[in-house]
Amino acid sequence: MLSSIHADTTIQIERATSVIEKPLSVHDYNLLMGEVDFNDQMLVPYLLSRKTRRCYKKVSVYLIQLAMYNSFVLYSKAGRTGSFLKFQEEIIENLLYPGGSVAPNPSVVSSLHERHFPSVVAGTSTQRHPEKDVVSVAGVE
Repeated sequence: MLSSIHADTTIQIERATSVIEKPLSVHDYNLLMGEVDFNDQMLVPYLLSRKTRRCYKKVSVYLIQLAMYNSFVLYSKAGRTGSFLKFQEEIIENLLYPGGSVAPNPSVVSSLHERHFPSVVAGTSTQRHPEKDVVSVAGVE
């Protein structure tokens, strides 16, 4: 293993049956690798990079998410509580609505969304399946 940080030294590690020598760079790598694995494990549910084929987009989205997770770790160490998902939502909301400007009213969004579901048109004596010809949207034909 090549390392520009460590000298060419070894460290003695006691095992259950013997004492072995490991290079210092390998020992440090094994000590610190758990943090990297945990960091990757925390980001897996939120990865957006799998949704694109462009490699530059994957790298940039991953770096943004990594920065958000690192800031969440610092936020948690400052004594704050909450989940990583809630932290991300707060960051995104503050980026979209700076200065505390008002987010869209949920009742307005739901009223727009609920009108667009088609309803079934009842048949008549002459038409057996009128829904094939006309679809009623919220009672308007």
